[in-house]
Amino acid sequence: MAFLFAGCLGCASTRRFNADDATSISLHVNETFNIDIHGNKTTGFIWRQIPNDDSTAILELVGETYETVKSKRNLCGAPGTFQFQYRAKAPGKCLLQFEYIRPWEKEAPPASTREIAIIVE
Repeated sequence: MAFLFAGCLGCASTRRFNADDATSISLHVNETFNIDIHGNKTTGFIWRQIPNDDSTAILELVGETYETVKSKRNLCGAPGTFQFQYRAKAPGKCLLQFEYIRPWEKEAPPASTREIAIIVE
């Protein structure tokens, strides 16, 4: 047991949050975390973060990815998960806002939105 414990000293893992469930997240400076949002890129819709000065002062967007649902049948048009990875870079509070849009439909309102309050200590 002592060997396993010693082998994990200094191990850091990225925390994951589902945007459908998370309304508030508390973090520490330099902590990394992912926001996962379910969607379907094959419909032309994408999730995007609505940038604001508060969030860019406190959080650094490290990366964005999209993964389709894995299935044995490899279904064409299957839904997936949009993943946004951040690093908390400074103490403070902000609101992360996301919208589900078709980028070419400039005048159309978002099909859906998500908001998550972030507190960095």
